[in-house]
Amino acid sequence: MKKHLTFIAGAMILASAFYACKKNDQPTAPGGSEKAWTGETQTVKLNITGDLVVMESPLGGARKSANARINSDSVLYAVDVRVNYAPFSQGILKRLDTVSLEIPKGVPYTIQIAAIKPGSGLGLYSRDTANLTKFEYPIERLTNFTMTKDTYGPFAMTNRFMDTLNYFTVARDSSGYDRFRYSELDLFWGQYYGSAADSAKSSININMRRLTFGVKFEPVNFPGGTLIVDYSGQAAPRYLPVTTANQKQYLFSSDRFKFLPDSLTETVYLQLLWRSPDGTLNNFGTKPLNVKRNTLTTVRITAPSNSSLPVSLNIFEQSWKKDTVVVW
Repeated sequence: MKKHLTFIAGAMILASAFYACKKNDQPTAPGGSEKAWTGETQTVKLNITGDLVVMESPLGGARKSANARINSDSVLYAVDVRVNYAPFSQGILKRLDTVSLEIPKGVPYTIQIAAIKPGSGLGLYSRDTANLTKFEYPIERLTNFTMTKDTYGPFAMTNRFMDTLNYFTVARDSSGYDRFRYSELDLFWGQYYGSAADSAKSSININMRRLTFGVKFEPVNFPGGTLIVDYSGQAAPRYLPVTTANQKQYLFSSDRFKFLPDSLTETVYLQLLWRSPDGTLNNFGTKPLNVKRNTLTTVRITAPSNSSLPVSLNIFEQSWKKDTVVVW
């Protein structure tokens, strides 16, 4: 049976498995990663800060994380812990407020987390396999929603786990999916470089960075018809009725926003077409749209009062405020 999780307004940690500049891109042996960590370990609590705030449930944390509710108002988390670039533990979790994380003790290590929300779309595409959930690229993981240190078997860790935060497999409907460079998701990411001195810590703060940009369309003076938005193959195209096009914001994520300074932009090539009520297709051309992290860009398309062409395009920007996510 196929399904999608309309994730998940709570948070999904999806751990990028590699360092930014020194990723290990070598394929692993079938079944998992090289060898398990055999040294001493310790347990710490994760505190999420920055663009994403995770608050403990006011109803208490009696439920186990693997049994937490999954719905459109919940959040998934994925975590990746590494020692010397090799996997120490990996997992996809449904909540963090009750999770304590096991980490290596007395050595340098890294933790990477990605939190995934559906944003304006239907969320990640997934399949049921043997009563477990299988996520497609770039997660490529069968999960029971717990952390694992397995090196072989169905839950084995891999070096390629979350090696990019682009090209997510996103649900298009109840059975189909899309995969584009800019995924229609609201995505948060953070990493922590641990040291031997962390042996004295009982908790770790991880600063989360929102990797999302938004686009909104406002057709003005159009006598009806459909606005066709094409992102030149970089994101899923949209067919927007002119009368309701301005009622929704479309959220997309980009891996480049992990390290791109806020003063710099990501360029999206936008093509706009208009299918008039009589069926005539009008091509408004393609232009680069420079989008910013954590910023909503509004594209206002104004047709002349006599409905002739060309139209004028005006672009406006509006920064978002920090999200607060409550996990229950």
